[in-house]
Amino acid sequence: MADNADFRIAVNVQSADGSEVEFLVRSHFVHPITDHLAALPEGLHPQPPKPASIALDFIRGNLMQPQEMIPLPLSVPGPDNDLNEKLDQFVQRALSNESAMIYAFGECLFQNMLSRMNRL
Repeated sequence: MADNADFRIAVNVQSADGSEVEFLVRSHFVHPITDHLAALPEGLHPQPPKPASIALDFIRGNLMQPQEMIPLPLSVPGPDNDLNEKLDQFVQRALSNESAMIYAFGECLFQNMLSRMNRL
């Protein structure tokens, strides 16, 4: 919830080429981008895709290296082995901590839908 509004985060896991989502968790993530994020007020903040901004660029931003990522299926039988369960663990942990913040990156689904509708 931000500014007394609930938000929904949709995760697109359907790649056109059929590849799986790749996943990496760093329990203690330290990077200059985190200071910039903490300074933002709650809510949606569109960012221009340019160098030295807080828009994500995993490689040039030195956030991670591709070989650190592991493929993770959307949903498979068994405990703690798919994207749904991994994400749920973090969401539940954040919900149990009143000072926790969840940052989601990507396009705003609603704005993207409106833009497509306006082009019709």
